[in-house]
Amino acid sequence: MGSHSLARATLWLGCLMGATLWAPASSHAAELTRVASSFDKENPFDLDFSVGFERVQRRGKITRERHQDGHIADVLELRYTSITQSMPMRLAIGLFHDLEVHAGASYVFNVDQNWRYPAELKDDGTRAVTSANSTIQNNCVSPEGAVLSPNCLNGSSNGAQPIFAVPDEGGVGSYRSGLSDVYVGLSWAALSDERDESKPKWVLSFDYTAPAAQVRKPWQTTSQADRGAIGDGAHRFTFATALSKRLGAIDPYVKFSYTLGVPSGNALSNCEIPTAQRGAALGYDENCGVGPWTQSEVGLKPPHVAGFTFGAEFFPYDNPARQQRVGIDLQLGALYITEGRTANELSDAVGKLLYNEEYLTLGGSFGVYARAAQYVQLRLNTSLYTDTEHFLTDEPVGKDLDGACRGDASSRCGDLDNQASEINPSFDFRYDMPGRRFRISEVTVFSIMAHAVVNF
Repeated sequence: MGSHSLARATLWLGCLMGATLWAPASSHAAELTRVASSFDKENPFDLDFSVGFERVQRRGKITRERHQDGHIADVLELRYTSITQSMPMRLAIGLFHDLEVHAGASYVFNVDQNWRYPAELKDDGTRAVTSANSTIQNNCVSPEGAVLSPNCLNGSSNGAQPIFAVPDEGGVGSYRSGLSDVYVGLSWAALSDERDESKPKWVLSFDYTAPAAQVRKPWQTTSQADRGAIGDGAHRFTFATALSKRLGAIDPYVKFSYTLGVPSGNALSNCEIPTAQRGAALGYDENCGVGPWTQSEVGLKPPHVAGFTFGAEFFPYDNPARQQRVGIDLQLGALYITEGRTANELSDAVGKLLYNEEYLTLGGSFGVYARAAQYVQLRLNTSLYTDTEHFLTDEPVGKDLDGACRGDASSRCGDLDNQASEINPSFDFRYDMPGRRFRISEVTVFSIMAHAVVNF
């Protein structure tokens, strides 16, 4: 960009910011800190109902650790794609001054996942990964760690058994749909700039998500005509606080949140895999129910999730007299997800819950909010996020039950000969052992959302 163009752009930006700052302000707070309020003098009852459509596309590269040239390298194996389309619904009712109760759920039309060999080409023009050289297809190790065949290790792949089948063309898919879990909660504005302009809007909220959705079973075969369930059977408790302060026609905000997940009695366990299918999904499945390896110990372990969001709404047009306004929302955010055993990007392929390494989700969103009349609002939003690279198969090997680890009580120490039933039944020597683990990277999560909101 030349110096004159830069000067013009700077002038336009300055004019826009100046017009925004000096535009007349209304009493409405940022959407992030909006709370339904009733029994006010000019607002005896407040009800918000929203319904929308969301489409989320997640893509990533799946690599695998492999001993190569005397060291461990990450080798490209798969490309992963997931498309989720849903209809979110939310109802909020004002109970008193700046106190609301709300509830919501989504109907998920589809969660379509696909694993395929990547389209990357080698120097000679042939595909870099096919069934001929994939370590998934040419696997020489059993889930218990035994070599399947001596001939399998010499490069001939004789006696190899695929971890899961991936066709050279089209890949393999998983298909799910259904009603999501249901959440209910309370939000309270402890401070409100609408009541006292010297103060910010400060909102405290608590949400409880009930495991209402039918629990998914990764080992069950699904198809577009016969879709599987989407739930994981976890209770979730979310605590959040948010601040915003209207400054002319700009409303900056910040939000912090934390979610605790607790498995319910219906939460999935890998030891529930049918006996006929355990040999292909579990290592020492005979340890299920033995010693510490209870159903819950080998089952769902929801991660802790902590979030941080900051941004601002800008109002190029705001007419309080006509109850009309247009808002532009710019937002950045981050989530920290701890390690845990969940249904992740490879679960439906291998047929069980897998242990995730901790990771961060980072990104931002752009939204436009338009209120054409007092009772109707339209919200459009698009976002782009990424996950930091992390292992998808990082199951702890077991527990030291006979003291051989000499005080090392970590879940990374145990007898690999399983003499004391120390090996975790979920541990699979094919892909949980360091040097063989799967990792996901280059993740992009792109979403578009449209919501219609009715306010009374």
